[in-house]
Amino acid sequence: METREDYWDDPVAKAAFIRFLKHIHGLDLGLWDRLGYWDEAYTPFSFFEKGEVVASVCLYLIRARLQGRDGHVAQISGVGTRSEYRRQGLSRELTRRALEWAAGRHEALFLFADEEAKPVYRRLGFEEWQDYFWSTEAEPVPPMPGARRLDMDSVEDRRWITALAERRCAPSEEFSCLQPKLLLFHLLYDRGLEILRLPGRDCAVLLRRGEEKLQVLDFLAEEVQPFEAWFPFVTRGERRVDFRLPVDRLKPPSPVLQPARGNDAFVSPGFPLERPVFPATIFA
Repeated sequence: METREDYWDDPVAKAAFIRFLKHIHGLDLGLWDRLGYWDEAYTPFSFFEKGEVVASVCLYLIRARLQGRDGHVAQISGVGTRSEYRRQGLSRELTRRALEWAAGRHEALFLFADEEAKPVYRRLGFEEWQDYFWSTEAEPVPPMPGARRLDMDSVEDRRWITALAERRCAPSEEFSCLQPKLLLFHLLYDRGLEILRLPGRDCAVLLRRGEEKLQVLDFLAEEVQPFEAWFPFVTRGERRVDFRLPVDRLKPPSPVLQPARGNDAFVSPGFPLERPVFPATIFA
């Protein structure tokens, strides 16, 4: 087997990685690539045999705002091994190489693991942590007209949201994802998201709707606006609003911190946040 790292400039190897990820995780990154959103910061560490990827680990160096400073956080993702090559320590070796490569390049490192992988990350020195989200009970307000739902299948809408993603400010000083192409990945692949452009301003709210509940995933603008300025444009009468990002700048009324379920977060020793709210659009 051949070990390869950081090979996105080789279209044959890149195509092999796309096939591998589709085979292992059912995720086809071809659309992300064809639309020009492929991110060089998403760095692969892979074993190849006969031109095909048989095991891989990716380390994503993500621009972020963390505790009031701009820097980078690192996330391990895209981990997998073809069934016939498992239980040979390939993922563990690739993870070790990825961590060595990332040393000194980031302010914090984290990942999300399934049950099978948890023992591996514990042995590598990661700590299993609880993830959180914020929740508020909003006073009912008359819905305001004018918000327009954007469509990622529209070239015009994609251009607008791409330009805004490039120049957006951090919606939180505590922890914000500022990696435009990672945000665009979520918008392309999570078709359950609503992207609402607010009237008269370069501003968009990313959200999901449930029964009498609104879930806010991200806020895109050059200047953050407080809750009461934009909530009337997105509400349909929901009372409960959950925030999958920190709310220090959005300022909803009386937010309550709640434990998230099912994320299975792991962090490197010394992770700077005691009760982290991982922004929804930072998941690689």
